[in-house]
Amino acid sequence: RELGKNSDNFYAETLLKALGGFTHDARASTRDGADAVTQWLHELGALEPGFRMTNGSGLFDANRVSALTLATVLRHAYQSPRIGADFVAELAVGGVDGTLRSRFRDRSTDRTVRAKTGTLDQVVALSGYVLAPPAESPVAFSFIVDGVTGKHADARDRIDKSVEAIAATLWKR
Repeated sequence: RELGKNSDNFYAETLLKALGGFTHDARASTRDGADAVTQWLHELGALEPGFRMTNGSGLFDANRVSALTLATVLRHAYQSPRIGADFVAELAVGGVDGTLRSRFRDRSTDRTVRAKTGTLDQVVALSGYVLAPPAESPVAFSFIVDGVTGKHADARDRIDKSVEAIAATLWKR
């Protein structure tokens, strides 16, 4: 919950280190965790040229990941019977909680936008799902806007409008 809904970077760092310890049968380290993620992305077919992970929180601009990689991971997570439902439940709900409490308020009743935010000095990101009506498929999305100067509000607004357009198409409203 703290990682997905509230975007707590300490939890992200700790989770990556724990993953490193688990997969390498050794003392938990960031490098081993990053290696495990890289290997998993390769196995998933989501590892793109230029990918680089140096920490778990993404707070430093040394990390490099594409929107396609993130959307592929989201699609895989959603389809996984082992983690899908729990993973989606840990994401912030648009207009309801976490880092999306004040965004997507028109979607708060149907709770269809589930996502994780990301912000750096010149980067704004949002990745997640627009859940669909029964018998329809949800849409996994990832938006990363780089080179944002000044305030992030305009970039966030454009991302939010894109997500709203996806939701309007799925829900016919």
